[in-house]
Amino acid sequence: MALTMPTAQGQAATGADAIHAEAVKAMESDRWEEALALFDRCIELHGKDALKKFGPAFGANWYRKGLCEMHLKRLDAAAKSFETCYRDFPNNGKKAGNLFHKRALVRWAETAQAADQPAEAIRLFKKYLEERDRQNDPFEPGAYYLQLALCHFKLGQVPQGAENLETAVRNKSGFGAPDSGIVAGLQALVAAATAKKDERTLLTFFETNRGSLAMEPFEAATYTREFVKLATDSLAAGLDGAALSIFQLLPGSEAMEEDLRAKLAVMGDLPELPLPGRKLVKADLQARLAAVEAARREGNSHELLQLETTAAFHEKHGNLRGTHAAFAELDARFPKAARRADYLFHLVRTSAALGDALAAEKEAARFSEEFPDSPKAGAVKRMMLVALFEKGEYEPCIKAATALLPKLADGSPEHDICLRVLGGCYEHTGRFDEARPLLERHVALYPASPYAQSVLYLQASNRVRLQQWDEAAKLLDAFIAKYPDAAANPYLGFALLDRAECHAAAKEDAAALEALARLEKDFPNSEALANGQGLKGDLLLRQGRGEQAEESLKQALAQAEKLGQREAAAEILLRLATLLGKDPKRLKEAVPYCDRYWKGYEDLAEFRGPMAMAQAEAFAAVERGKEALERLGKILGERLASPAAGSPEAAARVYARLYAKAHGLDELKRHFAEFPGLKPEDKQARATLRITAIEAVEAQLDSPDEAAKAKADSLIKTLFQELKAEFEPKDLPPGILVRTGDFLRTRTSAPRQALPYYEEAVAKKDAAVRFPALLGRAAVLAEGSKEERDTAIQDLQEVFDGTKDAREKEEALYWLVMARMKAGDFAAAGESALRYLAPDSGFQRLVPEVRLALARSYQERGMAEEALTAHARVWGDYGGATRVSVPAMRAWIQISWTRQLPASGAERPRSDRQAAYEEGLAFLERTRPLFDKMASVDQEAWLEIEKLTGEFAATTDVKPVAKPLPQGQ
Repeated sequence: MALTMPTAQGQAATGADAIHAEAVKAMESDRWEEALALFDRCIELHGKDALKKFGPAFGANWYRKGLCEMHLKRLDAAAKSFETCYRDFPNNGKKAGNLFHKRALVRWAETAQAADQPAEAIRLFKKYLEERDRQNDPFEPGAYYLQLALCHFKLGQVPQGAENLETAVRNKSGFGAPDSGIVAGLQALVAAATAKKDERTLLTFFETNRGSLAMEPFEAATYTREFVKLATDSLAAGLDGAALSIFQLLPGSEAMEEDLRAKLAVMGDLPELPLPGRKLVKADLQARLAAVEAARREGNSHELLQLETTAAFHEKHGNLRGTHAAFAELDARFPKAARRADYLFHLVRTSAALGDALAAEKEAARFSEEFPDSPKAGAVKRMMLVALFEKGEYEPCIKAATALLPKLADGSPEHDICLRVLGGCYEHTGRFDEARPLLERHVALYPASPYAQSVLYLQASNRVRLQQWDEAAKLLDAFIAKYPDAAANPYLGFALLDRAECHAAAKEDAAALEALARLEKDFPNSEALANGQGLKGDLLLRQGRGEQAEESLKQALAQAEKLGQREAAAEILLRLATLLGKDPKRLKEAVPYCDRYWKGYEDLAEFRGPMAMAQAEAFAAVERGKEALERLGKILGERLASPAAGSPEAAARVYARLYAKAHGLDELKRHFAEFPGLKPEDKQARATLRITAIEAVEAQLDSPDEAAKAKADSLIKTLFQELKAEFEPKDLPPGILVRTGDFLRTRTSAPRQALPYYEEAVAKKDAAVRFPALLGRAAVLAEGSKEERDTAIQDLQEVFDGTKDAREKEEALYWLVMARMKAGDFAAAGESALRYLAPDSGFQRLVPEVRLALARSYQERGMAEEALTAHARVWGDYGGATRVSVPAMRAWIQISWTRQLPASGAERPRSDRQAAYEEGLAFLERTRPLFDKMASVDQEAWLEIEKLTGEFAATTDVKPVAKPLPQGQ
């Protein structure tokens, strides 16, 4: 540029122009020291009164001098040069002059930033934006916002930095923000956020800008290492969710490879290919492709780290299913990974923890095959066996333990547990003769085993099951003497019951009753109590003391129900129904006990079948035979569909007798041939029904009516023919599909069995059952994975929007609340809860549960005031409903104590902490009489409230009260 001024100053101006031009040439050749020396010389010779002699144009010397100093890392000098250009050579409205007057502010700001003076840099960047000439001074918005973001991050101002970075990212195409600059901004963001443990800002940023941050796969390959470091830095700082969000920005390795190959194919033999906004360099693309291929080949691609992070994240947050899924994918996708043994180990561990014993068995077998010498091999075997045993998968456990036992060395932990579980499996499956030598061997080899106590009991109990009464009695006496402390012996109650059975077998009724009396007194909560009461009744009956036996059972029933021993109560009800049902004169007296069971204990599946059979004659005596038949039909259907639910033979015999009596033998034959809920491949179940029908018909062979006998004989032959024939399967109609699904979902321990039935019902597009099927499916899926919960929410929304049935609509909205709470979408859950609770909704059945869910949604969203109000309404309005009032009060006092607002006149007469203490104490007193009737989870919460109020009273934040206060005082 020319520095020439008026002619009077021509000589001086010409000298400055020449030096300046020579310096610019040196800059253009990257001879920065030489250029700087020339600018210094120009300023030394002509800088005095330069503004007067040359005008603002002389400022270019200072501007370019600053550029040289920046390149040479002399930041303080560069800052002074840019400041001089801006301060001493203003244009003052002249169009020509110092072209760099305002641009010097940008360079000055960049110098300040490089010199770690972010606050000064921010001031100068903003000053340039305010003062620049919009037509003549250049402005690069992408660089501007990225620089501002970096400065804010250096100052630890994470939200402000994120805001500027987001502006650059969202407008990167229009603003010209380069990918390298954006990556540098992300690095600064993660560094600043991890330093402050500010995961919320990171999560919000990455979720909000995911689309804008996405790069084409071939470009992402350039920055894979940088993104992996961002993620691992976040993970190291404990920001697991942020790490996952960062990993999700990277396309898969396969996509990167495909895109890189496609770009190389387009380039052909060209070394470079200019494109809008970028330039492809063949050598760079080939290097990226080689790196991605090598990472995949060697089993250390970024997906591996992503899945490891996913597994750690889910485990940290208690989502074992998510953890297991991540390790399963690691196992499947990275067979050559260096940490493959760890992945398989964690697969076994998580399968065992999830109760998927069969999966644990398969994974353990693969681990042992691939890593037989691993230090973790023993632990894997132990986990597999324990998982199978504790899940009740006794047959698979027997198979695995039988194969494993000969390979294990005596004295090893693996041999110890293998002996124990194999003996226990045989015991639980009634194979007592096979269990005995294993249990005895364990007792001999492992007296100090962690399982020694349980095995000693099993050894004694085994002899009871084998009815080897004398040996059993000796072993039981020794066991009880060795472990007399009930607190340290969970088997003592069962041992007393077994000892009583030994006394009873030896006709030592008094001693048996004495053992049972100790059981009742010392172990009122024992699971053995129900059987003990039954044995006691049998003993009293044997002594001819029927009235005492009945009275004893009634007293035991009252005690069991008072203490909430539901299993014991159900067992005693069954005993009473059976006892009274044996006397034809007292059949009707058995009916109230049967009704009492079905009303309060029907969910206890182990008693449903026996009660349905025991009540048959009693219900017939009061003209309720149809009801008895229908109930027993359901029990039979359950047992036929799932052998684990119990043997179907006895139920089938009673059902066949009742059905034949009500409908005739021909109808029984037809009914059993088309029994609802049976699958075509259930040949064993269908054969059971055929045999049972034959037995029912055989009873007619003794009829004095010759025609009836001939008909029965013909029917038996037909049934045998059908039994031997092949059955073609028939599809279940929609109504039965839904009823079967509902049964499996609500009355079994594996509700996911219902899914195929609901899916089939939905697929049939039968309008009559569509909404019930969707409701059933949603209830199952709501407890599943994220994707399943999403499907459940869609199903429920369809039912709510489409059904005309008020009960279906209410149920759909209730499950929407619960599914959204389960999914962590607390805002949507709160919205659905408010809709349920709206005065015009007409919904009443589940108001307490929905109010509690609403309160929890506020709590999860950090809305303390709303959460307090909502929780207070729950414990205030539904105090007696401890299933909701207890958790509501616990949450209320915790939130109040944490918020700790002080007292404030009439508006808040008590401080939050004083209120938490007083209301918690008052609630305890109001609900104390209800404690024994609470569910165990509510009892634990109630005790936690009691513990917290005690802790509150020990602080200086509250003034303890002399006696419990009534609510609101």
